[in-house]
Amino acid sequence: MRKLNPRIHTDVETICLKALDKDRDRRYGTAKEFADDLEQYLKGEPISARPLSTHEKAWKEIRRRPLHLAVAMAAVAAVALISILLLAQHLRTQAKIEDFAREAHDAYAAGRYDQAKTWWDKVLTLNPEDKVALEEWRRADEKAEDPVRLLREQRDLQRRLIKANHQEAEAFVKAGKYQRALGITLQILALDPNDPEAQKRKQYCETQLAEEELKIESSLAEKDQKLLEQREQENELRRQRLSRINAFPEYHRARQLAEDAARTRLQDEAGTGFTIADVQEKYQEAKRALTAALEKDRTYAEALYFRGQVRHRLGEFDFAEVDFKEAWDYSSDSIPVALAAALSQLSIAVLHQHAAVEVRDAAARDEALRRMEAWAQRAEKTPKAQSAFEHWSARTLIEFKEGRYPAAKQSLGYVKHEGRANYFYHFMNACIHAQLNDWRAAQQDLTSALELEPTALEARYLRAIVRSHTEDLTNALSDARRAVEIAPARSPFTWVVYVLRGNIHHELRETDAALADLQKAGGLAGPMAGPVNVLRNRWIRAPRPEK
Repeated sequence: MRKLNPRIHTDVETICLKALDKDRDRRYGTAKEFADDLEQYLKGEPISARPLSTHEKAWKEIRRRPLHLAVAMAAVAAVALISILLLAQHLRTQAKIEDFAREAHDAYAAGRYDQAKTWWDKVLTLNPEDKVALEEWRRADEKAEDPVRLLREQRDLQRRLIKANHQEAEAFVKAGKYQRALGITLQILALDPNDPEAQKRKQYCETQLAEEELKIESSLAEKDQKLLEQREQENELRRQRLSRINAFPEYHRARQLAEDAARTRLQDEAGTGFTIADVQEKYQEAKRALTAALEKDRTYAEALYFRGQVRHRLGEFDFAEVDFKEAWDYSSDSIPVALAAALSQLSIAVLHQHAAVEVRDAAARDEALRRMEAWAQRAEKTPKAQSAFEHWSARTLIEFKEGRYPAAKQSLGYVKHEGRANYFYHFMNACIHAQLNDWRAAQQDLTSALELEPTALEARYLRAIVRSHTEDLTNALSDARRAVEIAPARSPFTWVVYVLRGNIHHELRETDAALADLQKAGGLAGPMAGPVNVLRNRWIRAPRPEK
């Protein structure tokens, strides 16, 4: 309105525009509000209507001309898009320039001036006005055109490379990595074939590698040898198992025969029972069965130990010890084996100890006692766990050898307390009583021992001796006769048994029988035949008168 008539007051224009506004919400709500504003104007007071703001005016103008608005907005968007694309292109170009400049600087620092020029060319292609690139390109061009300098720099670079390789190679040598050290050393020699340090290191590394190869070959050979030995051991174990399986039936049969022999009752005075020859035959058959088992498996420790026990029952004390020794070797220090071997040697010592003074072989007795003590010490000192019975049995044998008979008797008492008072206890106790001249106590123990082992040669022999000392010559002769039946036909001590029987015959004034026994003993005595014959001649010259 004021554009048409500038004299119209601003408030009047404001009131009129509000009243005529197309937007219902912006017009006067009632005629009264319109009248109140006019009255306020006439009074010269402020009106409630307000003129349109610049934004409101612009919005009204836009709504009045929408096509102009669309064109303007499209133009603004196009300008913004072009600006963004140009900015992105500029940034990419700037990034490439920075990358090319960095590569150019690196090439220049490394002395590769031609490469540096190439990189600066790329920079100038993107920005021909780049003064820094132009200046750096000229510097690189000057450097690239100096062949003397290039040769010098190449040599400097080679020296630095060789120095670095020397340091790296030495580090590998110290670490024991000779193969890698040799590889780097060969690189040095490729650059400088006359480098003395590299030549020396090359020789050292080759020597060390040769030694390592020998060690590896030796280790492989050792492993191969161990594998071979392991296979041989496995094959040997298989062979032993197969041999043990094949040998077991004979071992089992020998067990049955020995048990039958042990249960066999000897003939009494009435003639009931079995003869000693019958019992001995069972033991002989058991021995043959065990020998057959050992032919199939020589390392059968249980069979060796058992054959030693059977031979002991047959009076073959020396051969029994041989079996016990082999059983000891194969059974990892078995305590019962050592005690059995000691008992065999004790039996030999008893035979010689109580022989007639004129024919007593003291050297054989002392050797048997020494061997007995050695076996007892083995049993006592073995690292394997011992029972109280085994410990005190070994102590008894050692104390007996040392002549400490009261101590031996006390140790033997502990054996009895273990509840295993067996043949060993009674026979050992009888030996102690005999050494102490307690003949009647010795006879009681020997009788108990023979109830357990009726064919024990050593017990029969010793009881004949004991009965001789108690003047029970008739029973002594009976024991002596059975001892002769038990004794093996030929052994290093069978002659002693014949001397004993001959001596009893002599005491009974049975001169012919006595001389016959001494003649037999002389034929078996070997080195002791001389003393036996001397005794026989003396009896011939001075026979005892008949009763």
